[in-house]
Amino acid sequence: MYGSAGAGVKRPAYGPLSLRARPSLTPYRFVTQLRTTATPDEVHGALLRPEAWATGWGEAVHIVRVAPGDDQGAGSVFEAAVRAPAGYAIAARVEIIEATRPVRLVARLTGDLVGTGTWTFRGDEAGTVARLDMTASTTRRWMNAAAPLSRPLFEWSHRIVMRHAARAATDHLGADLLAFRSTPVR
Repeated sequence: MYGSAGAGVKRPAYGPLSLRARPSLTPYRFVTQLRTTATPDEVHGALLRPEAWATGWGEAVHIVRVAPGDDQGAGSVFEAAVRAPAGYAIAARVEIIEATRPVRLVARLTGDLVGTGTWTFRGDEAGTVARLDMTASTTRRWMNAAAPLSRPLFEWSHRIVMRHAARAATDHLGADLLAFRSTPVR
């Protein structure tokens, strides 16, 4: 089973980890927070439909829905490939394993990244404060080998990709992105 992350990148897509390196021993942890004029329900819904706004997200190479999930979003599955600003590509399968609309989404990542991400949404006077707590390890051999020196580059790329995704999703909703911050947690 082979997948493409675009621009001639061919590699095993979402198959067994035995085809890849072991996940890195030091996972990456990020806290991403954004504030938008969209409602919590709108933000929750947009995250369950990334294929609807991915065309406005410059780094998105490929996003396809594999399974729709239930009425809350649990069970939704997407395959995504993203080209980072530093030039490398990441391909992952994202499965929503828990969804409570409009307050929480929990996703499991497999592929080039393995881990989890938990989104929480809170309404405020301007609209929504959304927070993603993500812990993921890389499975690509070169990324694991380069991690001791390249970790700051990977963290920078994550921040840029997430900022652009937040902008694309809020633009799709016709909302304003009022604040954005994504920081590594060590």
